[in-house]
Amino acid sequence: MMVCMRALTLGFALLAACSSVSTSYDFDPDARFDNLKTYRWLTVVAVDEKAPIDQDPLVLKRVERAVNQELGARGYQVVQSGGDFCVAARLRSRQRTRVTTTTSAYGTRYGYGYGHWGPQDVDVYQFDEGSIVLDVVDTSGKNLMWRGVARAAIPESPSAEQITKLVDEAVQKLIADFPPSPKKK
Repeated sequence: MMVCMRALTLGFALLAACSSVSTSYDFDPDARFDNLKTYRWLTVVAVDEKAPIDQDPLVLKRVERAVNQELGARGYQVVQSGGDFCVAARLRSRQRTRVTTTTSAYGTRYGYGYGHWGPQDVDVYQFDEGSIVLDVVDTSGKNLMWRGVARAAIPESPSAEQITKLVDEAVQKLIADFPPSPKKK
């Protein structure tokens, strides 16, 4: 019974970890975002063989669709040439390890836990983490204005629907931080 409860708890913890998307962003404080209305897409080319880019064309198409939808909802318009700014997307994946400790009255290992001595279990999980990096650059394509990064655990053997859902959630959270708030004086 305890083994079953522990397996269920671990399953829910992994499910929660897999469905969460974390985001972060940074921007050039001198960049002007107030007059941006139109944008075009830039194609990203790998520059360094030691840092390969996982440019899956099907996932990139989902990212582009989601970005166009989110930016469109904010009043931006995608154009084929020109534009006020450019958007580039990169994909990366890497294997990650998560270590958790639990204290249980029915545990099998003993050790010092935070605040008390008692049985502790250590669980190690390996999972793949995917990242979407969105760059907003000036029209020359050389000066970075804003960068947003979304990270999430990738389910094992994900379906097309799972990938679309993760991409949509990641892009929605990223675009929520664009444009950045104006400088405070």
